[in-house]
Amino acid sequence: LSDVLDETLDDLRLEPDPRKAVIRTYDRMERTLAARGLPRLAFEAPLEYLARVLDAVQVGAHSARRLTPLFERARFSSHEIDVGMKEEAIDALVALRTELGTAR
Repeated sequence: LSDVLDETLDDLRLEPDPRKAVIRTYDRMERTLAARGLPRLAFEAPLEYLARVLDAVQVGAHSARRLTPLFERARFSSHEIDVGMKEEAIDALVALRTELGTAR
């Protein structure tokens, strides 16, 4: 999982479109959580998924809370998504990886 996330982070950093990068970063978070046994259910909205994940795990909460609103803005609004938001999303994914990696 760590190797996949390392490759993913490089790909996300190289994505020139901040909106696409934020959306792809959230997707990576979902995949990471699914690999830990917490896949998003088909009927769940992002905030519903977040609430369920936070009930199930103690680690990664802060990171997931940072990334989910960025994803919602990138995916569901026409507001600008800038490079700072892209970097914040990637930082949240890195933090999530670290938190999940230390949880045993």
